[in-house]
Amino acid sequence: MVRESLWLGQSARYQIRVLGHVPADRLTDWPWPPQTHYQDDTTLLTLELPDQAALFGILRRIRDLGMPLMGVECLDTTTGKQS
Repeated sequence: MVRESLWLGQSARYQIRVLGHVPADRLTDWPWPPQTHYQDDTTLLTLELPDQAALFGILRRIRDLGMPLMGVECLDTTTGKQS
């Protein structure tokens, strides 16, 4: 959880959990981050984004794939460590 202020134009590292797995054929047309798959049929994406507009773009893409969003967590801003 980020304790310092976060503003819209600030880069940050996020973890996004979705239900299911991103289909392999969808990975070729867009630079998806590395994924961790879990036995409970969820996928965790960890990625650094330049701003919140990029985050909303990722979330829109997840929605367009029909993947239920389980959660989003901002790990840190530009420090490179979890707060």
